[in-house]
Amino acid sequence: MESLIEVRSLGTPFAPSLWGSPVGGWIRRRKVEISVIDSLKTLTTHGAARGLTLAQYAAATKLDVEFLASLGLTDTYFDTLQAVKIPYLDINHFTIATQFRTSMGGRAHFRKGDNPCPYGLGKLGEARADGYICLVKGHRDTQTLWKHGFHALGLPDADPWKKEDLPDYLKGIEKVYVVIYPEEGDEAVKQWLRNSKIRHRARLVTLHGAKDPSDLYLCDPAEFKHKWAAALESAPSWQKVERSGNSARGKELWVQCEELAKQPNILYRFEVALNRRSVIGEGRAKTDIPRTDEPLSPPSGVSNCERTSEWRQNLSR
Repeated sequence: MESLIEVRSLGTPFAPSLWGSPVGGWIRRRKVEISVIDSLKTLTTHGAARGLTLAQYAAATKLDVEFLASLGLTDTYFDTLQAVKIPYLDINHFTIATQFRTSMGGRAHFRKGDNPCPYGLGKLGEARADGYICLVKGHRDTQTLWKHGFHALGLPDADPWKKEDLPDYLKGIEKVYVVIYPEEGDEAVKQWLRNSKIRHRARLVTLHGAKDPSDLYLCDPAEFKHKWAAALESAPSWQKVERSGNSARGKELWVQCEELAKQPNILYRFEVALNRRSVIGEGRAKTDIPRTDEPLSPPSGVSNCERTSEWRQNLSR
């Protein structure tokens, strides 16, 4: 097996056969620190590969190697570890970022100089033609949905990615299914959508018994397609969820103010409260209203209508 020369400042493998090429000359001129790594000794420990291979990634996600390879995933090295190389394509199918995954549970690494961006921009044309897209997190959930014939776009968590850029990508797509992740919570998603241009096209997808689309698939691969289609079918629109939330908040507020709202002398009580806070008649003598915690009513012989008229005149002075 051919040894590898690791260019440490780039974090990528460099074959010795390229040492005499222009790239090798560039490295020699810049005196980049390199080290020769014996693949058999360094990349294996007790017969097991260090890092992550494409075959291992496929087994963990239950997605076949051929399908993943068709998306551009390949075996490579990151630092001294085996890694899966995941290309991020733009709408013109050019690679705009590359991510390296050295484990299933650890953090993935972007190539030096690359910024986090949505995964799957190159497939938005297909989603636009069918009139819908599923917004998920990262590449794994996106790949799972693609494998089963669903359109998806994977959103990154890391900065400097900004969700404000999303409406431009999703122009012309009629329905936008936003998956709610347990660790994020529905309130955070709804708060984001309130200020987003896509809110009137958004439908909220909640998964029961699974934390994300990939987990739903791994729990029951045979029924995944049916369950996901059902989740999309039952997803309520953002407007419906927002109206329901507003109604619930209104009921809570009514419980708090019902007693006061039903008082026949509510304006008189309001004037008393303002006087106690020196709001009415600032700079002038306050009206002679007793300070008491007992239920208040207008002075005897003064109707609510008369008292209301007097109260309005005081405010207009």
